[in-house]
Amino acid sequence: MECDWRSAAELGIRIRPELTVRIEISVPTPEVGFPATKELLARKEPFTALFAYTIFRDWGDLALREAGLRVPQDVSVVGFDDIPGAAFANPGLTTVRQPLLRMARSRLRRWLIRSRARGVRAGDRHRARIRRTRFHGECAIGEAVGESGS
Repeated sequence: MECDWRSAAELGIRIRPELTVRIEISVPTPEVGFPATKELLARKEPFTALFAYTIFRDWGDLALREAGLRVPQDVSVVGFDDIPGAAFANPGLTTVRQPLLRMARSRLRRWLIRSRARGVRAGDRHRARIRRTRFHGECAIGEAVGESGS
């Protein structure tokens, strides 16, 4: 989460801790979105948007509807890590798609370079270091996002 906060700060976006729910799980399941959204609603801090990993989104929507809020009229919902099932969400999900194939190829390339470097003397290992790679996602706009305050 620290990386997310730094990235937001670089873009001039302030993340309010009282509107953030940290989910500590080892295996992501959709059911996690319901209690996390309920926790956020229980804080009684008004918000107009919910940004969540796509897998948590539908259960978060359920918690919003249970609280009498409508998507997107009252709260916009944006997912991250587009998954195939997102195409069937109602209302249609707005999500950030990652270039997963390019990312996988890059990771494999880095792994191959590192595995070859294992045979290199320790003093020469610095030549085999890999720089971080930045990938740019694509925002797919769906109906789950409304105008702020609408």
